[in-house]
Amino acid sequence: RNLPKDAKYAARIKEELDLISRKNFSSYFLIQAKMTDAARMAGPRLLGFGDGSEVTGPGRGCVCEFTPIILFDKSTKPIINIKIGDRVITHDGSEQLVTNTFVYDNDEPLITIKSHYGDSNGVTMTCDHKVYALRNDDPNGSLSWIPGGELRVGDWVYNPPGHWKVNEDDFNRQTSDGGLISQIREITEVHNIDKVYDIEVENSHSFLTTSFVVHNSAVGALTCY
Repeated sequence: RNLPKDAKYAARIKEELDLISRKNFSSYFLIQAKMTDAARMAGPRLLGFGDGSEVTGPGRGCVCEFTPIILFDKSTKPIINIKIGDRVITHDGSEQLVTNTFVYDNDEPLITIKSHYGDSNGVTMTCDHKVYALRNDDPNGSLSWIPGGELRVGDWVYNPPGHWKVNEDDFNRQTSDGGLISQIREITEVHNIDKVYDIEVENSHSFLTTSFVVHNSAVGALTCY
């Protein structure tokens, strides 16, 4: 499905299916499918948000080293300096504990997302890092976790209640919960960043940068495929 209609792909699929059958691995994939389905069903209940997609998959997604993170006392610290035991602000405005930190080698292009609120440098991230955002072309939609690479100029990013200070205008709007959505003004591709970083945050599994909220994507998975 969704593969190029080329004989080499069909031949490779047949080769792999024959190998799985010959090695009696078929049951492994059926069991893994059941585990993944169960995790997706349990995800919204366990996390308190999302549609289940947040809890399956490899779970990777990171930001660059100097991304400033807002701490519980409203001071900031670049993610490279965040330590286990630090307390950060999350998408629901609560203070939560950092329980792990991660650093990964990177050989792919990143993107920088800048909004009309916050840090003028925006946030530089891998394309799979999820952002708490709202589609501009869906006026009846709601905030959800969207991979940064799927966002477009004009979409809206979020700051939680009590952690923003700006006058409302065409580009910055208060939400019903007292938070702020700010419109994305620029998205650019960035190259030659060889290390990316992420953190694990208890309970809310997200953290607030000086621009908007992002997910702690590296550890969102209940099961990985």
